[in-house]
Amino acid sequence: AWGLTESFITKADYVLEPIAGVADYNHLSVRSAAAIILDRLLGDSG
Repeated sequence: AWGLTESFITKADYVLEPIAGVADYNHLSVRSAAAIILDRLLGDSG
């Protein structure tokens, strides 16, 4: 978690796994990353 201190991270209720692609090139638009995060958080309930 770049830019976040360890003490900040330990105060979080949940920590999601990083988004990883199938290739070495790992760039997503903010919209795509937000969609993946929301999908992980909401699962089947969204």
